[in-house]
Amino acid sequence: MGSLSIDPQQRAVAVNGVAQGVTPKEYAILYELARQAGRVVRRAQLVQRVWPGEDEPSAGALEFQIHGLRRKLGADLIRTVRGVGYLLPKS
Repeated sequence: MGSLSIDPQQRAVAVNGVAQGVTPKEYAILYELARQAGRVVRRAQLVQRVWPGEDEPSAGALEFQIHGLRRKLGADLIRTVRGVGYLLPKS
C-alpha cells in the first residue's frame, strides 16, 4: 500500500522499507483498516475487532491507539471521518 507494508505472518509493519515497532492493538487497528483500504471503517467495528470479548474500552482508547499509529507511521496515513470512523486510503 504505497510506502506502507504489512506482513500478517510476522505481524510486522514497515514504512518505506523501515520496520516500525507497533503494539498489538495498533497492529490490529492498522490491519483492519488495511483490510478495508479505501473504505471508511466505523469506530464501533474497530472497537469490536480490536477488543473482542473484552469490556468496551474507555472513550479515548481508540483515539489513543490511532494517535500512536500516526506518530509512528506518519500523520497523514490514517484519515478521520468525523462522526463515523477512520479511513486508510488505497494507494
